[in-house]
Amino acid sequence: MRLFAYALLGALALCDSAWCVEQQPAIEELKREVNVLRRSGGLYDPRQSVLLNQLVDLHSLQGDIDEAVAALAYMESVSERTDGRLSRQHAATLAGIAGWQCRLGEFESGRQRFRRSIERLRDEHDEVLIGALLGLARCSFDELAAEGIATSPQSLDSYRGPVLRRNRMSIGSPAFQYRVQKILRPEGDQALRDAARLAESATLSPEHRVAVLLQVGDWFQAKDHARTARRYYASAQRWVQRAVAVDDPLVTPVQVLYPVPSLALRGGPARESSAPERYVEIEFTVHTDGRAGRERVLLREPGKSAADETLQALQAARYRPRMVDGKALDTEGVRLRQAFR
Repeated sequence: MRLFAYALLGALALCDSAWCVEQQPAIEELKREVNVLRRSGGLYDPRQSVLLNQLVDLHSLQGDIDEAVAALAYMESVSERTDGRLSRQHAATLAGIAGWQCRLGEFESGRQRFRRSIERLRDEHDEVLIGALLGLARCSFDELAAEGIATSPQSLDSYRGPVLRRNRMSIGSPAFQYRVQKILRPEGDQALRDAARLAESATLSPEHRVAVLLQVGDWFQAKDHARTARRYYASAQRWVQRAVAVDDPLVTPVQVLYPVPSLALRGGPARESSAPERYVEIEFTVHTDGRAGRERVLLREPGKSAADETLQALQAARYRPRMVDGKALDTEGVRLRQAFR
């Protein structure tokens, strides 16, 4: 099926030309610093890693994915030469590189490196292994972002590769739900179950343990496995109640899956960032299974088509429900404000 690419402003594959020009001096300066280190410390001087990571960031913001991937490949060579291919430190670095590759749209390369990292860390049973397991699953969330499907308020900004939306695929169709299930692979299920098990037993801060359990719950909620998700949410809430001065993240619903309307994806990217925004605002209820219901349109400045698309997206969305004492409750009066340029 033919794909159409829509570039999001700033953080995704294409950027405003004036912004790119402003960043070029920083990129050139970083390249000079890397060359100085190579001349003084050798081609594989480990001090390059920090600079290479910054280069990946700037190149990806500019939409220069090839340069970003090349910097990651060199970072991997530096780590392997410095720490040893089978070392724990190289495995941790590999997980970081894998995370970047997924954010750049290099999903299979990223997953392969996560698998290698996890295999080498398997006997560690610590937060580095937990991070690699979570990263392997998060790669699928990046893959959803590549199709304009948000899994958190930050997921589309975090993703730096091209954004693709399958042509003529209705968000409300079985084909859309099948696509989501296909991307959220069983491999991610197992990685997250392992991460949750380790989080329950490892020595982690309360905030970190709760964050792990929430990510696991959000994954299953996005897959529409509401009962499984609630078990992890309830476990997270129990740890919150045991901790001191840890805010409960389950007191209000949180969006964990939202297919951004196509009109919103393609309405702003090619235009000036100063273009005025218009909004569709909807009030609704988040039910205990994480689905939205009782929708009511409060504002539709761009017109009926935009409002209809936003309603369709909301009906396909999934939310982390409000939890009280480990039990999910309906929440009325939740609002979604969707911007269109």
